[in-house]
Amino acid sequence: MAEWLIEQKIAVARIPDEQFDELKEYAMDALEKGEPLEDHPYYSINTEDGSNAENIMPIPPKFSTWLLKEIHTLFERHKAEGGIYGIDDTTMQIAKMWVNRMKKGDQHQLHCHTFSMYSFSSYLDVQDNDAPFIFVNGDHVEPVYINDNSNKHLLIFPSTLMHTVYRKTTDGERITASGNVVLNPFGVAVKP
Repeated sequence: MAEWLIEQKIAVARIPDEQFDELKEYAMDALEKGEPLEDHPYYSINTEDGSNAENIMPIPPKFSTWLLKEIHTLFERHKAEGGIYGIDDTTMQIAKMWVNRMKKGDQHQLHCHTFSMYSFSSYLDVQDNDAPFIFVNGDHVEPVYINDNSNKHLLIFPSTLMHTVYRKTTDGERITASGNVVLNPFGVAVKP
């Protein structure tokens, strides 16, 4: 069941167990493989030890199907209410996913995702007081505080919403999987 943190802006949902297990398996495999996302250095998470903080990951099919249905249920930006016709959960797709590994001192700079409709961040292994996710909407700053109850949940939001992850001040690792969702009315595969 999902709930709104900011109406039609930020939703939080619990990932069902089967989809979460698949997502975590794909993410951990991607961390082990270590293929860097190669994001712009301005946006990237800082890592003092030089390890890859963000790694490209394949898109888990069960998780993808569940997420797109959840987005279609919750959001209106891709529907007639948002001025777009003929789009549903079968005509959207996850264009790219990556897994983030933050260590003490790491942070993610303020940015948005301009070439997609929706973005998401899922919590795979986080702890109490673990680097809050911050949204900036005009003059309004909306922090989402992360704790061990955040595991198995994800945030979904419009990709153009500015966001950042504050500096991690706790020991241990903070592991999340994130991605972007695009509209794909013609069913043409989008290159990640």
